[in-house]
Amino acid sequence: MPSTQVENQRCRTTSSQTVGLQASSRDGQEDRRTNDLHSRCSETSLSSADRRPGEDTADIIFIFITSHIALKAVLLSTQSTVSQVRNDFPCAMTTSSPVVRQGSASAMMSPSAVRDLTINKPNEPPFQLKVEPSKIVSFRAKDLTQQTNIVKLELTNTTQCRQVFKFKVTSNSMFRVSPPLGFLDAGATLSVKLSAMCQFVPPNNRHFFTILHVKSDPNVDKEKSARQVWSPEVKPDGVCRLQASFEKEDGTPHGPLGAALTPMLPCSSASTMGNPK
Repeated sequence: MPSTQVENQRCRTTSSQTVGLQASSRDGQEDRRTNDLHSRCSETSLSSADRRPGEDTADIIFIFITSHIALKAVLLSTQSTVSQVRNDFPCAMTTSSPVVRQGSASAMMSPSAVRDLTINKPNEPPFQLKVEPSKIVSFRAKDLTQQTNIVKLELTNTTQCRQVFKFKVTSNSMFRVSPPLGFLDAGATLSVKLSAMCQFVPPNNRHFFTILHVKSDPNVDKEKSARQVWSPEVKPDGVCRLQASFEKEDGTPHGPLGAALTPMLPCSSASTMGNPK
């Protein structure tokens, strides 16, 4: 065989072997990839097979029951706290007092169970003037809501000094005082009108009038009005409270006496039916 043909035959054999090796290499890579894929699928199948039927549903039910129990515990704790506050602080849980209408059949509390609104607080100075009536201002009428009810009181300066007096009330919409503010010379007596205009009959032992007084030096306050003397910085020399009572014509209360623990209402400066003197 000529040398040229032998050389060509050798080249073709080498090329065929090279192509075969490349094909074998590609087949090997594909086989490895296939084996990896089968291995992953097998692991997934085993993982899924390990779980018991209904396990996902059981997890959901467990979470729901646990959340429900926790919420119920919080609600019970809150209710317990509110009940404790009501027991410890009954006044703090009271939003408003009930409105008592004419002819109400509400049960009346005994006078011994009712707090005395006329007693001064520990830090308040004793009242040095004389006032009549000295404890209770009784507004009496068959129907207190049909007219303005007026009570007159006498205020006497029993000290040796000129005094400035001032009235405060628990409700400016219900009560009027004339005069609410003024001077009272030593030994002098002044008649003061207290008026109640009731749209409904309020509970007794809740409303009151506060009277305050402070000594006035005529040499210093000669050119001042009573309102100018009674500045916001003034501290009273004496304090007195008169309880407002709403009664029928025979003197019996229209409504219940009120609770002994009813919070004391705040006072504001009284309005006048006329110009202050």
